Amino acid sequence: MSGTGRVVHVDPGTVPNTNEAAQRVLVDRPNGDRLLFFIPAGAAPPEGAAITWGPHHASWPGRRVRKLTNEIDPDAPLR
Repeated sequence: MSGTGRVVHVDPGTVPNTNEAAQRVLVDRPNGDRLLFFIPAGAAPPEGAAITWGPHHASWPGRRVRKLTNEIDPDAPLR
């Protein structure tokens, strides 16, 4: 999935299913939806930054990084 939004919060996390160290990026989309995805540790965008993403990468001013997961509904139950 592709999209645009604004970074709400970034914190350390681990990629589900692999336990790889990562940054968890929480994003608000313009339509009001909230989602999250994981990017490599140390690659965190600033909170409040505009962000765009596609199926494999996320970008914000001055940076483009590989996404480690697809977008996830932060309110979905854990499986």
